Amino acid sequence: RKRASIYSTGMDAVDYGTLLLVGDRVSNKEIVNNKEGYWFKTKRRHGRNTLYAFDAYLGYYPIYRVNATSGLTVRERATVNSIKVTKLDDGAKVYSISVQREMDSVDNVAGRWHKIHNGEIEGYVFGAYLIEEN
Repeated sequence: RKRASIYSTGMDAVDYGTLLLVGDRVSNKEIVNNKEGYWFKTKRRHGRNTLYAFDAYLGYYPIYRVNATSGLTVRERATVNSIKVTKLDDGAKVYSISVQREMDSVDNVAGRWHKIHNGEIEGYVFGAYLIEEN
């Protein structure tokens, strides 16, 4: 929606599974179509326009912080042999889109690979160096 209201003009339909970056809460608790929730400012992953979405219709990806003083390498695939995409700074915020079921070991540290997104890049990081924020 263009504004945080059920009566506001709809800007665009968002397909199920589309990643929206959720920003500030902009309303008190409301009931919309018998669902209780709040309006939030949102943006599409690569979009510039601010949209408003009612959170009762949103699913959330868990938020993590990088816990690696020398940074954490983002890779194209869930393996240390994969191409390096970039390096995230210690304390950087990421959204975990999915988590590998199988445990892995990197430098004798056990963990699972996470497919992550931070609003700009998407790739895989070794989850032993992430701390869940929410």
